[in-house]
Amino acid sequence: MRAPHWHPSFELTSIRALTDNGISHTLAHEKEVELSNYIRDFYFSTANLPEGDYESIEINLGDNFHNVAVHNKVMPLTVDRTPPAIALTVNGDNFVDGQEVIGLESLLLTITDENYPRIESIEMKGGPANDLVMLNWLVESDNRQQYVATLEYPRIFSSLEPGEEYSLTITAVDDFGNDHITTYTLAYQPANLVRVESISVFPVDRLLSDRGDNPLNVIVSNELRTDEGELASGEQSIMFTLRSDANYPVHIINETTKVSPGETVEVVYNITNNQGKLFVPIFPAVKGVQGESEFMLSIPLLEAN
Repeated sequence: MRAPHWHPSFELTSIRALTDNGISHTLAHEKEVELSNYIRDFYFSTANLPEGDYESIEINLGDNFHNVAVHNKVMPLTVDRTPPAIALTVNGDNFVDGQEVIGLESLLLTITDENYPRIESIEMKGGPANDLVMLNWLVESDNRQQYVATLEYPRIFSSLEPGEEYSLTITAVDDFGNDHITTYTLAYQPANLVRVESISVFPVDRLLSDRGDNPLNVIVSNELRTDEGELASGEQSIMFTLRSDANYPVHIINETTKVSPGETVEVVYNITNNQGKLFVPIFPAVKGVQGESEFMLSIPLLEAN
């Protein structure tokens, strides 16, 4: 008489994740797939594990003869479900939603998390022209638990009237894909803001001059001084931005420099007077169009040459 074919039965009794100090937590058994009499695939989930770092995985097997096998496999594992925290300060003080911010360089972003937080994007939206600008940032420090950054200077217009505030939206992530999005509301003013009087111009696309050959339409600044207190003189690099909702493009200085709505151009202006002031010609780049075109001038570094 021939003995029937028989094979032993075995089962996985437990699988546990162990921390470096020996604390263990059992993983949740999801399913198993029998590939042959002697081979099975077991699937487990880390969903029930507390957050933290684990050093190894302990596997416990038993068969129907009460034989037990324990296998400990060094397998570093980190469980992280917590999104990064975002903190915003202004000149060292906590940001208060809706407050006025003078110069975005006064803002400091601190992202904290257990596992390499970082900024994914910074968006600034709103203002007088309802602009949308993606901002760049400079990393001040970066380690496993903290990421600190300052904002680069944007080409955006001041919040001069009620209702012209900006929303600043920051998205931060960590190495495990946990993300956190925070939005702040602020009234923005550039540092060293200079306001000039409105200029009324004729709807013609050329520079008009008086009998003495002096331009009729001129941007006049106040007295400009360097950080050392000297009157600005000589060539100055000027960033000129025309607001995106401007009714028409303009020429600045001469007919070769055209600026369209929403565009920023860099021009060089030579201060030859002894007053340290700008006298920059400006006129429409198209004729016959009526309306307003608001602009912004910025000089990154004043020179005294």
